[in-house]
Amino acid sequence: MKSRSIIICCTIITMLPFLFACSSSSQLPLSQEPTAHYEISQVDVSYSGAGKDIDISAVGSSLIVTLWSHPSSGVKWELIEISNPTVLEQVDHQFEVSDKGIGWWKKVGGPGKEIWTFNALDEGESNIALEYREIRENGKTIETLVLTVIVWLIK
Repeated sequence: MKSRSIIICCTIITMLPFLFACSSSSQLPLSQEPTAHYEISQVDVSYSGAGKDIDISAVGSSLIVTLWSHPSSGVKWELIEISNPTVLEQVDHQFEVSDKGIGWWKKVGGPGKEIWTFNALDEGESNIALEYREIRENGKTIETLVLTVIVWLIK
């Protein structure tokens, strides 16, 4: 009889968390209101590299800038400034080796593209300044890219 009582008590104790998990959700705190949604509405481009590949796409609250690059030759793109960091932030930067061509063009050390991703944080205007420059200290600037980005609040 005593062992039966122990088994019943253990079963009830084991089942308690499941019973509380199935309780009514009306006792849970109300969820917060959805956060604001910002969208990149306009991007004006000033680029000194005439004839070079550049791709700029704004998708909702993200801005993706893709630039030709060849860092193993001693030059690469560098973010110089985001003029208003309360409006835009850099969230990613990566290099992808080109899949065009044959042989060493597809290997590490070949040319490719740098992909910069920025997210909208607030309504307003911000400039993004990038320079294609020599990697060494005090290296000269080869090309410049300045993006003027306008972000609007979507209601």
